[in-house]
Amino acid sequence: GKPLNEIYNLEEEFKTDFITYKMSELQDIALEKRALIDKQLNELEYTKYTIKEQKSNFWPKVDLQLAYNRYDNKAEMEEHEAIFYAGLTYNIFDGPGRYYKVTAQKEALYASQKNLMEAKRTIRLEVNNAYRDIERSYANYNTAIHLVREGKINYEQALNEYRVGKGDIIALLQAEINYARSRITLIQQKMNYSIAISSLERAVNMKIL
Repeated sequence: GKPLNEIYNLEEEFKTDFITYKMSELQDIALEKRALIDKQLNELEYTKYTIKEQKSNFWPKVDLQLAYNRYDNKAEMEEHEAIFYAGLTYNIFDGPGRYYKVTAQKEALYASQKNLMEAKRTIRLEVNNAYRDIERSYANYNTAIHLVREGKINYEQALNEYRVGKGDIIALLQAEINYARSRITLIQQKMNYSIAISSLERAVNMKIL
């Protein structure tokens, strides 16, 4: 919606260098930096502590209490007493309940382990797909460079032939159109490659170029 005759400065330039990382390296980095993995690891640790908490109910509860009382108003009389209480309680009627609670938490632990494995698989797949897009976009970009070179050569040849009277205006215009289209395609492939890099950086959660 902006006027075409005005000049606008781009915030960044198109990226045209190929990345120096291997896909396996980027997958490992993504597993360290993605918040999804931290979330699943925290859930896994929480489930492990919950199992320990439920298992503790199998043991008796020990209650300890210390009481100290004084019965005089003067310090020199030293009429006082100290009482230590120790009690042991155990709920014998909740045996099945304790068992099923531990079993349920073990199932939750198994689910957390599966969720962690699935999160890792999903992230590796995202990085793999983004990396393949980069390879494809970079190959298309290099192809577009060759097409621009060929288009320029064909245009210059058609122009020279027209100047010496060996070519017609139609062939010259067609060569010029093909040359212009190849340059437009090159810009589009530069943009596609830059977008592919941004997608990979988002999958890895790290600046790559």
